Amino acid sequence: MRRKVYLRTDVLADYMARAHMTQDDLAAAVGISQGYVSRLLAQERQPGPRTRRALLEALGLEFDDLFTIRPPTRRRKNGSRASP
Repeated sequence: MRRKVYLRTDVLADYMARAHMTQDDLAAAVGISQGYVSRLLAQERQPGPRTRRALLEALGLEFDDLFTIRPPTRRRKNGSRASP
């Protein structure tokens, strides 16, 4: 089964709070829009390889600090998420 990379939003939100970093600040540092940062934090989107790399470089973190790898979440017919 394919595995997927997931952003650890709790770690990102904690980092941003400790660094007094706004969504706008993070967006500018990474080169993405504030709206995309909002969707990442809300777990509505998962970053692709370029954005993952940019996040790690901007924050000075290691891959395992900010991401986890697991089987993808399946969606039910009604659109809600089911456990793997």
